[in-house]
Amino acid sequence: MKNRKESFTSRVGLFLLLVTFCLGTIQAQSSKITGYVKDQSGEPLIGVNVMEKGTTNGTVTDLNGFYSIAVKASNAVLNFSYIGYKNQEIPVAGKKLIDVTMKDDSETLDEVVVVGYGTMRKKDLTGSVVQVRPDKIANENWFDFDVIVGAESRGFIFGMPVAYELHKPFILARKPGKLPRETVSAEYELEYGTGVIEMHKDAIRPGQKVVIIDDLIATGGTVEAIARLVESLGGEVVRICFVMELAGLKGRERLSRYHIESSIIYEGK
Repeated sequence: MKNRKESFTSRVGLFLLLVTFCLGTIQAQSSKITGYVKDQSGEPLIGVNVMEKGTTNGTVTDLNGFYSIAVKASNAVLNFSYIGYKNQEIPVAGKKLIDVTMKDDSETLDEVVVVGYGTMRKKDLTGSVVQVRPDKIANENWFDFDVIVGAESRGFIFGMPVAYELHKPFILARKPGKLPRETVSAEYELEYGTGVIEMHKDAIRPGQKVVIIDDLIATGGTVEAIARLVESLGGEVVRICFVMELAGLKGRERLSRYHIESSIIYEGK
């Protein structure tokens, strides 16, 4: 009886030792870095891209400018980028907390992009409200991708909160002259004339899988141009998602070679 008890105790001890070793190995393989990103006046910056240099591992800052990222490489370097501010690269070097102050880019145009965030009671709203739940997208995310690309949509950027929820880098596409660094551009047809959309030339690396998110698909010209930009940089468009689709304008037909998803489909124009 005594021998059985000692044998059981030895097995339990060996098991606990093995678990401790495994946990230690896992912890050694990745390191969690957190911090806050602010501007020079001390205000938090929302939606700053935080990337582990040389990888597709990234996240964006939340409403308080806070970020959290797990890096694997012992010599990892974090890259912080945001429209209108100079990029910063900071070696992790064993640090667990890295706070960053972004500096204005003097070459950026004077225009300021304002993105609305916040909360409001539904009874105080007028008009229609569509709820897009990034957590639902995360739970149904059976396909693999690396980055999210989105256009500015009437002052709002719909893709950014999805990128934040899924811990993916976000890339912005804008009209000419709005982005601070070297860009590539694509032209698309409008009802009266043509339009141009631009993206940073170094935004996407060859082979990256891309999801494009926009608020509305009408004729599909803008998003088709964005898809062409992604492909010109060597990326692969694996999905295009919209909040609303005006089916009567047949934009889906224009984008027929892509996988399209819409939360709301309105059959008219």
